[in-house]
Amino acid sequence: MNCIAIDDEPRALDIIKNYASKVPFLDVKETFTNSLKAIEYLQNNKVDLLFLDIEMPNLSGMNFLRALEKQPMVIFTTAYSEFAVDSFEFNVIDYLLKPIDFNRFVKSTNKALKQFNLLQFGSNENLPVQTDSKKSDSYILVKSGTKIHKIVKDEIQYIKSDSNYVYFYTQTERIISVYTMKEVLKLLADDNFIRVHKSYIISVSQIELIEKHQLTIGQNKIPIGYTCREHFFSKINCK
Repeated sequence: MNCIAIDDEPRALDIIKNYASKVPFLDVKETFTNSLKAIEYLQNNKVDLLFLDIEMPNLSGMNFLRALEKQPMVIFTTAYSEFAVDSFEFNVIDYLLKPIDFNRFVKSTNKALKQFNLLQFGSNENLPVQTDSKKSDSYILVKSGTKIHKIVKDEIQYIKSDSNYVYFYTQTERIISVYTMKEVLKLLADDNFIRVHKSYIISVSQIELIEKHQLTIGQNKIPIGYTCREHFFSKINCK
C-alpha cells in the first residue's frame, strides 16, 4: 500500500518510517511537516493510506481531511486521547496514541490492509488474520434503525449495554441496536466473546491488559463484574 505521513514533528515521522519499513505491505512514499504541501501531493498521486497527526499548526488533521476531495484510508496519530470521539466523523481506520507502540502499529496497519483488500478485491483473501473459522461465521448482521450493518467479528472490540440499547464498538465506529445481552451472545456464537460484566461483552483477542477488577481494550477501561469474574478467568485459563 502506498502511504504518506504528516506530522509537524520530524521525530514522529522518523518513527513511522522506521516502523513502516518493517511491515512488508507498506511503502511510505513521502513524509510532510507542512500539511498544505501534503494536500498538493494527494491531488497528484495515488495514496492508499495516510498517517495523520491531529494537532498541527495552521491546519489541524481533522480540517485537513475536510479539505480533501477524496479521502484515503486514515490512521490518526496523536498525543491527545480526547480527540478519539471526534475522529469517528471521518471513519478512520484507527487512532494511535503517541508514543506509538510497534505492536499496536502493526495491528493498526493489518486492519488497514484488510480494508484495502476489501475495497480492491471485494474479499478478505491474503489477509494476515486467522482463517480457521468458516467464512459465514466471520461476520454478523446488525440492524440499526432502518439500516443493516455487516460487522466483521475480528473488528469488534466490545459491546456495551445501556438501558434498552446495545452499542457495538469497533476501532472505527459505534453501531447502536436493540438487543439483550443474551441475544448478543447468541448472535456472536463465538468463544472469543465473553461477558465480563452485566453491561459488557468483550473480544478476548482485543484485550491489551488484564487487572483484577478491570481490563483494557484500546483506550477503554472495562470493569470485570464480581459475578462474571470466575467465569472470565476460567475461560482465558488464568485463575
